Amino acid sequence: MLLSPLRYINPISGNRGGSAFSIAKSFYLDGVDEYFTIPNADLSSVLQGVVQASFNFTFKFTNDDNFTLWGNGLIDRGIFIGYAQSSNFIQMYYYNEFSQAKYIRFPSSAFTVNAWNNATFTIDTTTVSNNKLFVNGAEISPDTSTLISSQEVLTTADDFSIGLSIAGFGNYDGYINQISVIDRVISLSEHQSWHNNGKPKNPQSLFGSNCKYFFNPDNSGDTAQFTVTDSVNSITATSVNMEDADKTTETPY
Repeated sequence: MLLSPLRYINPISGNRGGSAFSIAKSFYLDGVDEYFTIPNADLSSVLQGVVQASFNFTFKFTNDDNFTLWGNGLIDRGIFIGYAQSSNFIQMYYYNEFSQAKYIRFPSSAFTVNAWNNATFTIDTTTVSNNKLFVNGAEISPDTSTLISSQEVLTTADDFSIGLSIAGFGNYDGYINQISVIDRVISLSEHQSWHNNGKPKNPQSLFGSNCKYFFNPDNSGDTAQFTVTDSVNSITATSVNMEDADKTTETPY
């Protein structure tokens, strides 16, 4: 069935955040050397200094190994979100202005291999209790190894990245259907509304002007290297080392 090209033009097509919204494509990253980059300046006002933000990821990983979902340069700066199956934890951490690592860990069992995971990470460097993980409509309790405190995220000029290995966690191996960055901490009920029983809603409609970034594979061409454009926020993610076949029809919709 041919799809109307109009759905690739308007990033908020479909009903206003309701169940009819869908994304027709996803990207497959090979876990070797494929990833996306986002210019630092495009998100630094949201994800550096004092940070109160939420990350929404819809992804299906195909290799039950260590991988990175989100990073910002090197291990000693910015925000990092990764999965360490070998150590049985999911880790979200950042470095503060004193270059001290602040992190929170959740059990790796919260993510399921070869299935679509809809995950929200909330980060609040002013209120410790607001650092949370929601997956597929449920809140995940942190492990006892939790350590996170109120500090500013270390300023850096490094670009943000999707799927690029940091600290030996490995490149991401699997499908990515959408990512959004919200400039406030969202609640469990808001995560549940976005999750929408496994068919995530449009974050730009659901969160309005608080949605500072929306990575939607439908908003790119079909030829590598891919440029995925969020026209609402004027942000473009660019693929590295990807091939045409890496844009796929594998989605949760």
